[in-house]
Amino acid sequence: MIKKAIIVPLLLGGVMIVLGGTIAGISAAAAGGFAALSTAEPYSARVIEVPAADLNINVEEENNKIVINTSETALTVSITVYENNHETYVSSVDENDFTLVYHNDVPWIKRIFYVPTSLRTMTITVPKNYAASLHINNTNGVIDVDDISLQGELALETANGLISVNNVDVTGNIDVRTTNSKIEITASSSLEDIAARSMNGYIVLDELTAVDIDAQTTNGKIAAEDIAAENMKLATTNGQVTTADIDVATKIHLETTNGDIRGNVRGPSTDYDIDSQTTNGSNNLAGFNSQVPSTGSKILYARCYNGAITITFN
Repeated sequence: MIKKAIIVPLLLGGVMIVLGGTIAGISAAAAGGFAALSTAEPYSARVIEVPAADLNINVEEENNKIVINTSETALTVSITVYENNHETYVSSVDENDFTLVYHNDVPWIKRIFYVPTSLRTMTITVPKNYAASLHINNTNGVIDVDDISLQGELALETANGLISVNNVDVTGNIDVRTTNSKIEITASSSLEDIAARSMNGYIVLDELTAVDIDAQTTNGKIAAEDIAAENMKLATTNGQVTTADIDVATKIHLETTNGDIRGNVRGPSTDYDIDSQTTNGSNNLAGFNSQVPSTGSKILYARCYNGAITITFN
């Protein structure tokens, strides 16, 4: 058994080493900033060209912003990445897909002070009316998509990062998912469905056209405006649901817990078979619940708990 007289000096020695390293680190940071202290290497840009114009693009990224835009003159997709000796990207191609995966091989001994000293935004440039799909998976990073068209689907997923989709037209689905952050989908259309999923994040839908539109979050607000669809569902927990200029052919489903439902839908009340209910709040739709619609072609379903329902018709 090691004697106490030996253990105590060893522990004190370890503490002194840690304190000495900390003091040295603080001194280095004070003298030259964190750039002088960091073990991270500088990044170099590399442009990766996708070899064919009809491959589905699959990207696996980490801790980095991704920007997706369009080029009027490009014939294939190009992806600009930033690498060093330890952070690299590996690509592979099969019959239908191009896949790009981020790899981090930073040695454990460098990880304590491995603080990148510059940003490494990935940029994906897509030809106009690209004849395939985009599947983008990120971790702890923003995804920003602007002004693209696809003959396929757009699938975006990240954790703890904002996703923004603007002026996007696709023939397939638009599927957007994040955790603990906001989703914005604006001025976009799909010949199939648009879905947005978040946890503890605000969802904004504005000027959208699709068959079905489905937005769900937890502990966040959902706002939908200028929507044209067959069906629309907005569901949240502990957040407000607001609507404006909603033109839905079959069913509008609005649901929240501990929040209000407010706004308007297109058409007179007689166009809708209304099924509304709230707890501990006012409900201006209650008087319409038993009406007989003149057409019977639309359903307006509204459920609210511990909040008010105020929906008007125009």
